[in-house]
Amino acid sequence: MIADGGFVLFEAPTDAGYFLSIADLAHANLSQPFINPNKYYNNPLKTYSAQNSWPAYAIGNSLQDPRIPANLTARYEWPNSNPDPNGYYHYDVSYLLNDALWDAYFFSAYDTAENESANPRHALSNFNFGFDTSAAGIYIEGAFNVNSTSVRAWKAFLASALAAAVESRSGEFSDSDTTPFLRVAQPNGEPASDLRNTHEDAVYNGFLTLSSTDIDRLAQAIVEQVKKRGPFISMSHFVNRVLDDADYRSERESDYQSSDADGARAMMVGALQAAIDLSEINLRNGAGEDRFNDAEVQLIQTDLEAFYRELDIAASIGDRAAGTPGYLTQLDLLDAIGPYISTRSDTFVIHAYGESINPLTDEVQATARCKATVQRLPEFVEDRANSATDNYADLSTQNQTFGRKFRIIDFQWID
Repeated sequence: MIADGGFVLFEAPTDAGYFLSIADLAHANLSQPFINPNKYYNNPLKTYSAQNSWPAYAIGNSLQDPRIPANLTARYEWPNSNPDPNGYYHYDVSYLLNDALWDAYFFSAYDTAENESANPRHALSNFNFGFDTSAAGIYIEGAFNVNSTSVRAWKAFLASALAAAVESRSGEFSDSDTTPFLRVAQPNGEPASDLRNTHEDAVYNGFLTLSSTDIDRLAQAIVEQVKKRGPFISMSHFVNRVLDDADYRSERESDYQSSDADGARAMMVGALQAAIDLSEINLRNGAGEDRFNDAEVQLIQTDLEAFYRELDIAASIGDRAAGTPGYLTQLDLLDAIGPYISTRSDTFVIHAYGESINPLTDEVQATARCKATVQRLPEFVEDRANSATDNYADLSTQNQTFGRKFRIIDFQWID
């Protein structure tokens, strides 16, 4: 919404190329309160109630709902109340939407008029419009593996929009030394510089920019989280917080204990949000000087109705400026990098070394080094037997054994 002197918190799609990332759905109202799923779907879900308690930006963010224990994604039996067979569930909407969307869907951003994708890194090959088959005809050029533990790689990736111009309603802004991260496509004001006073308009109508120092700190913090939590086996695993459940943990995360600092934090926020907090980027704008404290949260608890009285204090405390356009969140990062990230690589560089040894003297007589760039393709090895989108159970014996084709796209001898 926007008014004279107002601010923009949500936006509607502007054109056909608006949706590039699942994170772009964050502005959609997918958690409307007081809706009974049984009214629209024939399923056994209980009715659920929102009552002003859903997150504003559910998709892309990963904050634990303070009304739900950290090891759960829904709650039914509330303190000081008797179980009611016709009662209400309270869902961790953010976790469940991320889990449902980030792995099963993506945006092709295909422009029928131009016969190309609005995503500049999408390369089309035998593209078709099938909603469940189109991915087989799209390559991502320069996809970034989020399991990377290279600080330099993360720095380069995060700063890919360095010096980009921002068209604000207050004019055009560009800084050769900073990288902008936008909550909406067209902000209402200038870059936010002070988050100390949340009563000031500038906190809400600006946008965020990161310096090279900020990017460096953030990249280091992300790598630290990847090493602690990885490897991430899916996009929703990377985006979401950690549940206290072995089925939702990597091998390293299984070592976490919810009582430990790392484990408790991992159960409250996703890896990117934890990295943002660890880097203290938001504190440089003074956000940390205006926080909800324990006493305030306790007071809120006491005043709320009985079934909301049991809140997770740690998940409730935060900066008053959190969520404002000038405050960096996991959503803001995913909105920028979401169309280009993956949890695995399909293109590999393989190095090989060989040597010839004299059988009499055991001396090395000659050596050779080479490297090959190999790319995995959608097509199966026996491509006449199966299409690229066939299920595993329907594959031929050869395709079940050897899988998809690999193609050598570059080969070099190394001196």
